[in-house]
Amino acid sequence: MKVLALLKRIANIVDLAHGRPQELKHGQQIRAPQMKFRWTIAVKLMFLAIVATTFLAIVAAAGYWGMSFESSGRAILENQALLRNHLQAVNAHDAIRADLFAALEVGTQRAQNALSGDDSNTELGGTGDAATLEKNIRDEFAKHKSSINADLDQLKAKATNGDLKKALAVSSADLTNYVSSAEQLINSALSDPESARLSLPAFLDSYQAIDASLKGVSDVLDRQSVQSLDTERATANHNRLLILTISGLAILSLGLLGWLIGRGMVARLKRAVGVAESVASGDLTQQVTVTGFDEVADLLGALKRMNEGLQGKVGTIAGQINDTSEVLLG
Repeated sequence: MKVLALLKRIANIVDLAHGRPQELKHGQQIRAPQMKFRWTIAVKLMFLAIVATTFLAIVAAAGYWGMSFESSGRAILENQALLRNHLQAVNAHDAIRADLFAALEVGTQRAQNALSGDDSNTELGGTGDAATLEKNIRDEFAKHKSSINADLDQLKAKATNGDLKKALAVSSADLTNYVSSAEQLINSALSDPESARLSLPAFLDSYQAIDASLKGVSDVLDRQSVQSLDTERATANHNRLLILTISGLAILSLGLLGWLIGRGMVARLKRAVGVAESVASGDLTQQVTVTGFDEVADLLGALKRMNEGLQGKVGTIAGQINDTSEVLLG
């Protein structure tokens, strides 16, 4: 009977050392508590991955949100197009004045040739015959007139600012009158240069007036350019600061989470290694404290059960030896 009792006790100790439930006197069993959710290493790594992905998504969203402010960049491009049309109109209006002076020169030379008895269509100062020069002048004027009209139409179509619309309304009216007056003077200069010269001062006054109205358009466009550039810089700085802030928070958060998780796992792994080394050296007096619910906690729990099982097994064997010695000596 004693032998059977001893074998049963040894079997219980082996079961306990292997982590199997031990039968008690009343048929109860010692079982580990069941957890519905375990904060395992895999779950921790998945959590880190989710946090990292979330921060990356936030950074991407911030970049995409910043792209929604591209209207300021588009405004700069549109303003550059307006400036180009405006400069083309200014150059064309200067060219029309040059056309008028060329017409006056041709008309005057032709009149002088007529007075001297020469054919009015003979070469004028070695520059070609009067008919060809007149055709060239009219062709150039037509091209410059068409350029002004096209540039004015584009300026009106692209203008969105109220001040620019007002300035364009003034300069457009002045340019239209200027082109009409220049066309009449060119026709007059080619046929009656003296009459055209009498009207020239009024034409030059209108030229100066147009310079003033065109300068008004230039001032508005300059202000728009400065405002667009300021808006673009402010938007770029805002987006840069936002992305840097989110990136910094992401780096700090991920670094802190990684350090905390790694620190907890490494400390408990070192504790498990210490227990295993103590057991390997024959020291079964180590007290194992199990914390957490991950795989490291499982390892510590197994080491604790093994250590306790070995302690019980050694104690049982020692007791058996004492009992056997007493029987033999008795």
